[in-house]
Amino acid sequence: MAYNKTIWENKPSTNSPVNANNMNKIEQGIYDSSLGVEKIGDITLLDTTDKTSVVNAINELVNKFTPVVLYNDTTGTTGNITDLSDNVSNYSYLEIFYKMTNTIQSTKISGNRASLIVHVTDTTSHETYIQFKEVSFSGTTMTVNSSQEWENNWGSTGITAGNTNNIKVIKILGYK
Repeated sequence: MAYNKTIWENKPSTNSPVNANNMNKIEQGIYDSSLGVEKIGDITLLDTTDKTSVVNAINELVNKFTPVVLYNDTTGTTGNITDLSDNVSNYSYLEIFYKMTNTIQSTKISGNRASLIVHVTDTTSHETYIQFKEVSFSGTTMTVNSSQEWENNWGSTGITAGNTNNIKVIKILGYK
């Protein structure tokens, strides 16, 4: 609740009397403002596991939001990755960057599986492509489980399906 300030006036004005009502209002305002003050700086209230010092707790919070590069290859790979820089189980979630053409996309996962999907419209050949890749993570490995491609030529009623694997993973970040 917002505090309503009293505009005090000097005697002989009677617009702001010093009485029990106004004094109790001041007391209540001081009391309400003091609630929770003892919790300021209370390290036990932080969402951290390290409660030994404020510095350690802040460092832990910073690490939660600073990603660790687990894989980085600007050319990308369409296959399995067996040399992630750390075990994925050490992270709360992963962010995967991938591309099929020059457009980079990303997805975040908190489990061990991800679906990577790319949609491309080629106005020169009048075709639309949709590619899908399912990957899973274990230890320091990303495994490609399946890939699919659907192609449609504009004006055609048919769709061509295949197992083409053109989606390239270019970067994987881990968040604590």
